[in-house]
Amino acid sequence: MKRLVSLFACITLSCAAIVSANTTRHAYSYILKLRMARTVKLNEPIYAFYKGKPLELGTNCAIISESSKVPAFSIIITPEVTHEAEGNNVRYLRRKEEMPFAWYDLTLRTQAQDEDLEKTSSWDIKKLEADEAPVQIPEHAIIVYYNPEFIEKLDTTTATDTCKNIDTATSHVIPLPTIVMRSDIDEEDLNFACVEALLASPELRTIHKKTSVTTKREQRTIITLCKSL
Repeated sequence: MKRLVSLFACITLSCAAIVSANTTRHAYSYILKLRMARTVKLNEPIYAFYKGKPLELGTNCAIISESSKVPAFSIIITPEVTHEAEGNNVRYLRRKEEMPFAWYDLTLRTQAQDEDLEKTSSWDIKKLEADEAPVQIPEHAIIVYYNPEFIEKLDTTTATDTCKNIDTATSHVIPLPTIVMRSDIDEEDLNFACVEALLASPELRTIHKKTSVTTKREQRTIITLCKSL
């Protein structure tokens, strides 16, 4: 009887450990926002892509979900890109050297001023000059289809309190630097740049993924049998 009780206790503890591991496993949500003058309204969103997944920049927050922490991103702002392919297989994306671009490399820095305080994340930003930027676009790049001349800077002072649909209980939320648009550009010119970039990239949209639909699968239960000593 004692062996059965011990066996049952081991099974219960093993299953509890599995449930605990699944509930405490956190994903990471990286938030990308666009800031423009309050008087400006975009008729169409500014489209961006990350690892083939589309993002829309406008009044809302674009959310990049990852299962683990990403130590570095590149934000590349350009109205058009192309790709290198072998047959029907796309090897990598590349920027068009004749097109204007702005290339920012972001490096994550995590720090805590006090051991009892939660660690905060910030980004080191390096803007690459034309002779520093490679032609091949890396996998960790966020490609923003827009005229870079209309972008003022990337601002590290950002907040996520206005972002919706983020489950902070199961996700570590890390804001990316905010893309700040110039305030001295007419609204008509800003909207025309949105349409111009959208029309210039039909070929690239065919090789990017459509917005994925999240599905849930039933998790398998693993039972460990313990033999009493």
